[in-house]
Amino acid sequence: MHETMKTFADPRWKALIEKFEKRIEEDIKEFDCWSTYVELPEICPKPEFCLISMEPGPGKDRKKPEYRNFIANKRDFILNYCAYHYLGAKRLNYQITDMAKGGILINDAKKTQSARYKKWLPLLKEELELLGNPKIIFIGKGLYDLNKKENYFPVSDVRYILHHSGANTKHVNSYFDKSIPNNKKYELPKNVKEEVKEIAIMLMEKHNYSVKIKEEILKKQFRKEFTEQDKRLLTVYRYDFENCRPHT
Repeated sequence: MHETMKTFADPRWKALIEKFEKRIEEDIKEFDCWSTYVELPEICPKPEFCLISMEPGPGKDRKKPEYRNFIANKRDFILNYCAYHYLGAKRLNYQITDMAKGGILINDAKKTQSARYKKWLPLLKEELELLGNPKIIFIGKGLYDLNKKENYFPVSDVRYILHHSGANTKHVNSYFDKSIPNNKKYELPKNVKEEVKEIAIMLMEKHNYSVKIKEEILKKQFRKEFTEQDKRLLTVYRYDFENCRPHT
């Protein structure tokens, strides 16, 4: 077993990213698809938890490092806010990544998913080992179910949360209505929008977003009040993350 890295400045992390980029080049050739590397967030080099999504959609490539995957829009910031407050107990003790690191068109992603993920799995396991083998939480039940089918990781070792995509609204609402206890424990802070905005600022500054890009994102994503749907997603994530933590 390799030694866990202490910071993202570790040369092994840079070397791993180079492997990601090479794998994307191979994806393009093997699966005849467009794909590009979308820069990962670097939240915690030795996390207690790792949140794993499927793959990025088409997005900014790494030549424009102002944007990181999972640190770009309101729903990303809601996910990070809840991970920070309710999974990490106000600590950045989590990391977020993807099964496959290449941004890809949705139709291509669906057609090539099983074969691509098998190619990416050794790199994901190398990544998790570098991170100290944190507990796995899949982002999306679809990925959790795929893991059961393909046996990427033992089912007993993983959990899942619903995906934060706007396309998943129906499932979030159904889960909220059926599964969230109706009690004051899960009430959100009255100033939750401002608290989410603070997390957004903290993460953008941590990742050296330019002042211009940061202001553009804040203006676009926090211009309006949070909707009832935003609050439902926040509550769902609070409930699930608190239940992912070990009970003492």
